[in-house]
Order: sequence, then C-alpha cells, then structure tokens
Amino acid sequence: MTTRLTKPPTKPEPTPELSRPEPFAIKPTDKLAPATLRAWIGEAYMEGVNIDKITKAVQYYNDIVAWQLANPDKVKVPD
Repeated sequence: MTTRLTKPPTKPEPTPELSRPEPFAIKPTDKLAPATLRAWIGEAYMEGVNIDKITKAVQYYNDIVAWQLANPDKVKVPD
C-alpha cells in the first residue's frame, strides 16, 4: 500500500554557510590534547568507527601522555 501526498513536500531549508576554520591539529604541547583525544576515542567507539582508527588514536593518546609527563615545561594551554 502506498501513501498519497495531499500536498507537495516542502522545500528543504538551505544549509547555512559555515565558516572555514584553520586546519586543526592536536599537538603534544597542547595541555588539552589528552582530554580531547580521550573524548574523541570514547565517541568514536560508541559510533562504531573502524577499530583500527581507534587503535591508532589510542596509541597517539599514549604517546602524547608519555611526552607530556617527560616534558612538563613544554606543555601549555593553546594560544
């Protein structure tokens, strides 16, 4: 059974123009890097992102945490 439309579908709203940010990179010197990566890893897992990509992110997280612990004088809040 098909459903008949009583009026034509409405035209979808146009997508708003988004500003284009500068390229985004998570650097080991960024104090917020571990928390940012941890959040991404959790969300990626819940959304079913490829486990290989998540595993690489976990390794990057571990590398950043180790680097920050070894170099506390070089860790800063981003500009």
